[in-house]
Amino acid sequence: MNKLILNFKSKDSKKIKNPKNFLGGKGANLSEMGRMGLPVPPGFTISTNVCDLFYQNKKRLNSSLINQIKKELKIIEKDVKKKFGDLKNLEIVPTSLDSADKASKLGVKILEPKSDLSPDLLIDGADEVAPDLSMIKGGGGALLWEKIVAHNSKSRIYMADSTKLVRDLGHFLLPVEVISFGHEWTYISLKKIFSAVTMRKTTVCEIFKTNSGNVIYDCQIIDDIQIDVLDADLCRIPGVVTSGLFYGFVDILLTVKNENVIEIYEPRDVFW
Repeated sequence: MNKLILNFKSKDSKKIKNPKNFLGGKGANLSEMGRMGLPVPPGFTISTNVCDLFYQNKKRLNSSLINQIKKELKIIEKDVKKKFGDLKNLEIVPTSLDSADKASKLGVKILEPKSDLSPDLLIDGADEVAPDLSMIKGGGGALLWEKIVAHNSKSRIYMADSTKLVRDLGHFLLPVEVISFGHEWTYISLKKIFSAVTMRKTTVCEIFKTNSGNVIYDCQIIDDIQIDVLDADLCRIPGVVTSGLFYGFVDILLTVKNENVIEIYEPRDVFW
């Protein structure tokens, strides 16, 4: 068969002798369901043969394949009556006031986090990622809002370049968000479980305040400490709101190994 890209509803898939080899297991199943008229979202499968062609062509897709993909994308746009990349169709729950301001200027609709709303997808970055996909986040100071949105999202994708993949968390200082009232007492408690604790300040040496009006202490994790134990210890300190420890949140991790290679990891994978 000459066609390398098949729409889920294409009848051409009937002509394939080994659909699972050609389309992959999920692609073959979606194709069969589409032909049967079952409610499958609009889409298409890029056949496994394209992978071979990609490497044969020095890791590039030829113009013919790119045009086929563009054609299939146009078909999806027609089916759903929306366009890819159209910000008018995008609705977001921002994780900081800064991102809300930037999104508003682009014309993106801002949604309030309410009980009847569960974001379809979270896309966020990470400051450090361990092999079990536990992470440290909060370098920008939005860790509380980021964790709240992540907890309430249906699916979560995180991105990090290869320099942020580590054997053990702790190379990056762990942000701990603390209520302003009595924060110096909280600081004393933090010093008992970290090797070093520093209050975060702005570039003009003023106390850094989060969007919720809290302060942040950046803490050096002690070697060989268990992350779940550390998290439990932090939860027991009065005044601690949350920390930059994120574990059990990652559905997919995207990492850039070099300019041409993007690697994808799921919780069952180990990158080290």
